[in-house]
Amino acid sequence: MSHGFEMQIERLVPGNASRAVAIKVVTRILVAPAFLGANFGSLAFVRGRDAVAECAGKVPAAWKTGTVFWPAFSVVQYRFVPLQYRPAVGSAVGALWSTYLSHVAHDSERPPPPGGEPQTGGL
Repeated sequence: MSHGFEMQIERLVPGNASRAVAIKVVTRILVAPAFLGANFGSLAFVRGRDAVAECAGKVPAAWKTGTVFWPAFSVVQYRFVPLQYRPAVGSAVGALWSTYLSHVAHDSERPPPPGGEPQTGGL
């Protein structure tokens, strides 16, 4: 799905000039909630959970993180990576993003550590 979307963006806004790159990056930011909703919603569905509630609880935080992560990567990719290599490069970086999304999807399932609340900072 993502690869097909990327090919459509390239077809509609070809090239690697600054304006074309900016349009592609903004487009990715704007459609990201739909992709995130599909990810978290389908996972909730197969687990027998309320997909709307899962999306409402997880999409905003993932989108916020994605608006930092993906534009930085996308600028480099659209500007410097030749079109024929973008699917491979995007898939490699997408694997890192998928790891993050898996963490977000399963974070609420983690039991608290022995002794109560999780500790923050320090040793």
